[in-house]
Amino acid sequence: MMRPGDPVLLRSIYRETVRWCWPHHYVGEWDGRTGLYCRPGNRGKLPKEVAGKGHLVAKPWPTGWEEWRPPAEWEPLALPEDWDVV
Repeated sequence: MMRPGDPVLLRSIYRETVRWCWPHHYVGEWDGRTGLYCRPGNRGKLPKEVAGKGHLVAKPWPTGWEEWRPPAEWEPLALPEDWDVV
């Protein structure tokens, strides 16, 4: 039985190969949904660079967007009336 705060290892599996995995913490269940939390600074594992296997061979950055910031005059969009601010 899982308890809130228990560690969970979330893995992405594709064609029977683990693509990445990251530690999360179990939060709880609501209406049949499971809540997981990944704490800031958690360290995970990415795939090894294997040419021809469909994994990343080269890092996809920089993308050119690293220094982008929205214009100062932009304001946050309003939530729909029936939504609450979290």
